[in-house]
Amino acid sequence: MNNYDRNSERKFTIAKLELRKFDTWDIVILSIFALAVISYLVLDEYHSQQKFQITYFSSYAAAFLIFTTAFGIRFRNIKFSVIWLILSLMFLYGNYPVAQIPLLGFVSYHIIRIIFWKMYKKEFIPYQLGRGGLYRYISKIEKKGGNKMDRLFTKVLFAIGYVIFMYGVFSLVGIKV
Repeated sequence: MNNYDRNSERKFTIAKLELRKFDTWDIVILSIFALAVISYLVLDEYHSQQKFQITYFSSYAAAFLIFTTAFGIRFRNIKFSVIWLILSLMFLYGNYPVAQIPLLGFVSYHIIRIIFWKMYKKEFIPYQLGRGGLYRYISKIEKKGGNKMDRLFTKVLFAIGYVIFMYGVFSLVGIKV
């Protein structure tokens, strides 16, 4: 394995966030989310049915990524986090309660990782949820995979994600939470 610790592109800032260049997947993910947000804002005025569909699809795709995969590790990049936060806030424009899911997922992931950091003095490496259980993810940047505590925190993150997901489902059928 390469020595990722000596990567000169890693500069740490507040709350152990890092300042580094985007990789290809960072650009693809942010571009897709930006396209969804722009479509949502453009359709706001004219096509409310399509706006509704974009909102729900995008929100649940973001929830799936944040709560069931190791996607949240990307939030460690301060540039990625700032762009995600801005896009999530723009997504709130249309007053659909489910549009809050990307923002709630972002905030809950950061809360979990900060609590993990305070307790264990190392970065949270979430497991990936898949068919049949949890699968260990090995971060090349951190040069470590998840351990028992990462597994426990992944379960907590998933439980929070389930509550947020259900909030979206209830808002879909018209039940106010």
